Amino acid sequence: MKAIRFSLMSVLLVVLAAGCSPATVLPDQSQVTPSIDPAFLQSTPSTGPITMEMLKNGEYQAQNGMTLVRLMDGKYEAGSGSDYLSVSMQEQSAFGDLNADGVEDAAIILVENYGGTGQFEYLVPVFNSGVSLSPSSGYFLGDRVAVNSMSIADGRITLDMLVHAPNDGQCCPSQSMTQSFRFYWGPGLVMVHATSGTFTDTLREISIEAPTAGSEVTNQIQLKGRVTIAPFENTLLVRIMDVNNTSIYTGPIMVSAPDMGAPGTFDGLVDLSGSPASPGSIRIEVLEMSMADGSILTMDSVDVTLK
Repeated sequence: MKAIRFSLMSVLLVVLAAGCSPATVLPDQSQVTPSIDPAFLQSTPSTGPITMEMLKNGEYQAQNGMTLVRLMDGKYEAGSGSDYLSVSMQEQSAFGDLNADGVEDAAIILVENYGGTGQFEYLVPVFNSGVSLSPSSGYFLGDRVAVNSMSIADGRITLDMLVHAPNDGQCCPSQSMTQSFRFYWGPGLVMVHATSGTFTDTLREISIEAPTAGSEVTNQIQLKGRVTIAPFENTLLVRIMDVNNTSIYTGPIMVSAPDMGAPGTFDGLVDLSGSPASPGSIRIEVLEMSMADGSILTMDSVDVTLK
């Protein structure tokens, strides 16, 4: 059994993780917009499956939940000058059950513009009770990212997309990524898995092998897994979140690999005895951060129960 070792690079990784933008970092609880008011949700009736017509003419939150807008054929525009706001629904959408109630829900991309060149893109889940549609608050993806496709499977929304590499202009993202999200009541959408491409076409990915999803753990967690490409200085970031999506532990874990950039494994003990952890549901995340700009290159997570 290997113990976790600390290094200067580990400290840098922790600092980078704290300073990333909302587009690339799992949001802290303070960044999450509260779920939409139930009275508003009932204003978009549904008597069956969600249709594109319903989505293109639904009501949604904009400006971080400060404004409610109703789309007309997928578009909204109002105001002028500093009060200008346009919201448009992108072509990409996906359908599937997001909350395990047996009813098909949906996910869409909304783009907000305030009169400048910025095109601020949000991933928005839309829940279908069979009586009303309930769009929740959106997850900020970034300014002028390019979502190629999206799908829903096993309660997860997965995006195939291009994001900005460190030297990209805002107009032209070139870094290929997949990002997967799961909806948690309270925090909302949370990124739970991500991969990225490389110039050699090798997929950069982290896979947690232990503990397994749904298992029970103590405050001494043996964390094991694999990486397809060993990270810089063979160091990954571990973060553990409570049920409110608040971080209760942050620290490094070392990767063992035969060569620089080769596939590798990690096997370390995470000690929660000194953390503010309480018994209940927690989410264990393992991330590789870019040393160039602090963005997430790849990550995996698993939901477990702390005894």
